[in-house]
Amino acid sequence: MQFKGNFAFSLLLLGILYVVSFSQNPSTNTEQLNSAQTFFNRGLGQFKSGKIKDAIDSFKHAAEIAPDFIEAQNRLCITFANLKQFSEAITYCRQVVKVKPDFMMGYYNLGRVLAELNQKKEAIEALNQAIRLNPNYASSYYNLAGIYVDLDHTDDAVAPIKKALQLKPDYPEALALAGMIYYRQGKYPEAVDAFQETIRLKPDASVAYANLGIVFMEIKNYQKAADNFNQSLLLKADDGNVHYWLGCAYLQLKNDSKAVDQFKQTLIYKPDFSDALYLMSISYLNMNKKDDALEQYRRLKNLDGDMAKTLLDTIFADKLLILNKK
Repeated sequence: MQFKGNFAFSLLLLGILYVVSFSQNPSTNTEQLNSAQTFFNRGLGQFKSGKIKDAIDSFKHAAEIAPDFIEAQNRLCITFANLKQFSEAITYCRQVVKVKPDFMMGYYNLGRVLAELNQKKEAIEALNQAIRLNPNYASSYYNLAGIYVDLDHTDDAVAPIKKALQLKPDYPEALALAGMIYYRQGKYPEAVDAFQETIRLKPDASVAYANLGIVFMEIKNYQKAADNFNQSLLLKADDGNVHYWLGCAYLQLKNDSKAVDQFKQTLIYKPDFSDALYLMSISYLNMNKKDDALEQYRRLKNLDGDMAKTLLDTIFADKLLILNKK
């Protein structure tokens, strides 16, 4: 049986956005610097108290008073990025590297924000500049590899992910990304090893269990696939995709009642997931529950007419065979 659903490997670019202290640009006079520092310190206190909006206003005042006061620009870049307000963050990230072009972490932060804004080519350039300034920082290579994977340039991702793991062998996010790359290359034993090592280092990584299950599905080890999907769901029960794949594993294991249960769970989280309706109907047919199978057909025809027609032909395949004989 060929599965129609696609599982999106979760790719989290988890490198830390760094905050550092800088020496100030000589063009900033003492009075400006002192005033900017006052607002900046006020912002730090507000930030620590959870008053993020007030902190942002204070950091902005500091940056306006002394545009070369790079600590304020850097803090705004980081704060907006962590709030996922990337269109706001990018202005300050660019200002950081403009004022301090030898600051590696400035280019690293800029690359990550550009990637979030889907400006992948510029993100690659920024991360490569970060690597030129410091070739020993593993997260730069990891994030670069992640962008190549996101662009579906799997072969280009190989060298940076290998370098990331050379610099930092116990890097669970990089190992998980390596597992994805191996999977895409059809190197399934290597993918299994990478995801298992990810789990050893980070046993609460639900995505790693799910991705390992996907690999076992590919090599037709359906019991191990089911075991890993179940473990993923113990850690994160509300993932509709994992429920779907667990249903697929049970279907292959000829445990149709459990397959139905998982497809039902899928539809709680993803009510318009036509593949789950289709396969749930197949599971009902395997259990000789044609009425239940027809109910899924009625739901499916409002979502995907072609798939519904295929399902209806399958449900009444015996009658079609008799008619063809006549």
